[in-house]
Formats: sequence, C-alpha cells, structure tokens
Amino acid sequence: MRQFRLVHIGVAAGMAAAAVTSLGLVRAVNATGGGSSSVFVPITPCRLVDTRTGPNNVGTRSTPIGSGEAAVFAVWGPNGNCTIPNIATGIATNTTAVNATAGSYLTVYPADAVPRPKASNLNFTAGSAPTPNQVTVGLSASGAIGVYNLTGTVDVIIDIVGYYEPTSAGPPGPKGDPGDPGPRPAHILWVAPSGGDFTSVRSALASITDNDATHLYLIKVAPGTYTETGGIDLKPYVDLQGSGPRVTVVTCACGSTTTPRTDGSSATLRIPSIASHVEDLSITNTGGAVYSTGVWTAADGSGDQDALMVPLLRDVNITLTGEHGNYGFWARFGSTRIEDVRIYIDHGDGERLGLVTVETAFVSSTNLDIYMGQDGTAALIDGIWNEGDVRLQNSRVFENAFHSIGSIEVLNSLFENFNADLNVHCVGAYGGNFLALGPHC
Repeated sequence: MRQFRLVHIGVAAGMAAAAVTSLGLVRAVNATGGGSSSVFVPITPCRLVDTRTGPNNVGTRSTPIGSGEAAVFAVWGPNGNCTIPNIATGIATNTTAVNATAGSYLTVYPADAVPRPKASNLNFTAGSAPTPNQVTVGLSASGAIGVYNLTGTVDVIIDIVGYYEPTSAGPPGPKGDPGDPGPRPAHILWVAPSGGDFTSVRSALASITDNDATHLYLIKVAPGTYTETGGIDLKPYVDLQGSGPRVTVVTCACGSTTTPRTDGSSATLRIPSIASHVEDLSITNTGGAVYSTGVWTAADGSGDQDALMVPLLRDVNITLTGEHGNYGFWARFGSTRIEDVRIYIDHGDGERLGLVTVETAFVSSTNLDIYMGQDGTAALIDGIWNEGDVRLQNSRVFENAFHSIGSIEVLNSLFENFNADLNVHCVGAYGGNFLALGPHC
C-alpha cells in the first residue's frame, strides 16, 4: 500500500465541474517521512463514476453505496469516461453526493489503505441537494480509490480534473540576487568585525557629516576587539554604545609626546563638549610614547552645559598599560557625568593619575572605581588629581586617594592611602578597614 499527502492546486471546491489552470510540483510522502516528487497534470474534466441508474450512470456500478460500505473504483486505464495513465500517483477530483437517505459522510482514500482513514471528505444530510466538494486523493498500488459511506445509502459522482505523476527534480538553479535587506532605523550605524556597516569606530564617525541637534546619531559596536589606527574624535550629538564592557574593547597605541594639559592627542577617545554619551564598552591605551590617556574631554566655552547635554560615560572600563605617564580620564574645562566607570592603571614609570580635572572642569561621578598599582616605579601616583571640581558618590579609590587644589565633595565612598585635605568635604566616607573618616576625610 502506498500512502500519500498530495497538495491540490487551483481546484475550485463546490463546482460541478472544475478546471485547473496552474501546474506545480508536489511530493508524495509516506508514513515514515520519505517519498518522491510528483507533478500535477491538468486535464479536461472527465467523469470517472456516476452510480445513479439510467442514462446518468457512468462506470461499472449502478447502485448507491450502502450503509458502512466501502466501494472500490479503478482509476488507471480507461474507466468511465476517463483514461488515466498507470503511472499516476493520485488524482484531483470534484466529488458529489446525490440522493442521500440519511445524514452521513464520505471518506475517499487509496483503496489499499489499512486501516481506512477516519476522516471526512464530504458531508451531507438526508434529502439534501447534490453536495459537491473538491477531493485530492492518492492511488493504491494497483491504481484504485475507495469510497466509504457511514450510514444510509447515497449515490456518488466523481469527476477527475487532473492527476499526479512521478517526476524528478532538476539540478538547483543559480543563486538569486540578494534581496532587499528591508528598512533600517535612521541614524544608527553598526561597527562589527563582519556584517556591519563599518569595521572601525573611526570609519563610522568619518561617514557622519550632518550631526547636529536635529540629526542625532548612535554608533553601536558589536562584540569584539577593535584596534584603531589612531585616537577617536567622537562628534557632538553622536553616541557610542558597545555590547558590554567585557565583550566590546576599543584599543589604540595612542601615546603622544604632548601632555594632555595641552590637548587630547595622547587619548584613545576624545569627547566633545556637549551631547555625546559613551556606554557599555572598554577603552584601552597601550601607550607608545611619553603620555597615554584613556578618555580626554574639554569644553570650548560655546557648548550648552545643560545637565542633559553634557558628556556622559556609563558602564565603561578604562585601562592604561603604557610604559611612561598614564592618565585614565582627563577633563579640561566643562562638565562631565560618570556612572559605573572603572579605571585601571598598574604600569608606567611616569605619572599614574586615575581621574584628572584641570582648569574649570567639573566631574560628577557615581560608582566610580579607580585601581592604581603600587610597584614602586612610578614617579607619582594619585587616584584623583583635582584642580577643578569633583563630586564622588558611592565610589572607591585604591592607592593614594587624591590630590586636590579644587573642591571635592564625597558621599558614601571608600578610600585607601589618603591624606586629610581641607578642600575635601566628606559625608559617609571610609578609609582602609572601613574606618569612618572625618568631614575632610
């Protein structure tokens, strides 16, 4: 016995005669999921069976199908008004119930199907008008179908509109052109090792030329390590977002012979005075000259210093590994917000300064951690070097907490190796071994 799942194409249900106008491939599938391909062959509709007596009768049977009876009808060869080749694997039909004496249904199936399918192809009531339905059915191994009637008696008319025959698929065709990738959000650029818009942050920034207060941009950086060929100048109104500080690393050997007091040429990342946010990545400078800086920012005096417009660093790791002077975050003029930032410096025989403010810079930080190595080779080590103004909240500074000429406000923070300073105002500050510090730490 063969079992089939045949897909019928273009046959109109509910018509006494149906025509097929399309040709398509179907797959005959056996119960275990294997099978072979078949092609649908449309034909001029022909009547295979009409069990009514008299001039309407077509085929070998002229009596209705009885209650609980399964009638078998041959399909292959000349039968009724049809001639179907013996290579056919299935047929598409319009099947009609006529002269029903009871409410019942018909099941049309391959004649050798065991057990008979418990399914209905056509439903009708006693005395109802002729009731048609489109039925596609596979053939038995000998090319026949079975028709089962549940109860009462009923005449059956079967018109064939096409059949299926085996075919083999041709060789694969040539690969088509890539489709339209679909709409993408405006002003969002992806940096990725492959599959993105750019492979470096510098190249993504170079493509942006219309950034302003009404044309905001976001550069998203996929996981990976991106070795830039020089320092990155983040533009105003352009934000930079990685995929997490442990998985997105932007690095550069960006050392310079010019001190960061003069300019940001020694920095991996230079941030403009307004409206740029940096989030969810790691920034590394491996040095290569006298001065190495992680992040450098300076206001030019013309920017809007509204709280929502100042530069922001959030969830960023800054690591310095240069052989000489290393500076984690250098702020010159202007205001900057820092949230969940970690600065690591344990190399260098010059100065090691974690957070530096000079001129009139103001830095407000929450959850800032600064780790300074004490290997005895550095000329100067300070976690915070403040000549401007700094506000620390829920922060930790390890090794030589601060040197302050300007004002520092401290709330709920922890320091090691600190010196009391009248410029420092502390509430809830603690030193080593979590000893409470005084109002000036």
